Amino acid sequence: MLQAISKELKSEGIQGVDLLLVDFFLFEISQNITEPPLETFDHDEVRDQIANIGIMLGFDTDTEVSVAHGAQVDVVWRARIANLGMVTYVFEVHKSGSIDFYLWLV
Repeated sequence: MLQAISKELKSEGIQGVDLLLVDFFLFEISQNITEPPLETFDHDEVRDQIANIGIMLGFDTDTEVSVAHGAQVDVVWRARIANLGMVTYVFEVHKSGSIDFYLWLV
């Protein structure tokens, strides 16, 4: 792969290209990559991805489930274990909030 990058750099007219220069080139590129802030994620997209993972794992999956009067969670996975009962996993997706709120939920 490094040889192919070296060949591309040479074809662009860069002189004295060797594997060390390719290494520096890749380092410079990696330093200029910026990650988008976490606030830009789409709540519904993440919720749907969690639901799809549950479906792929074989759970009965629901989204936007009411758990109490006025309280709703984003995703619930359920699995019945023979006649022993039901295992339930509950997921809530947040873009922001207070750590006190999260601790209260736990």
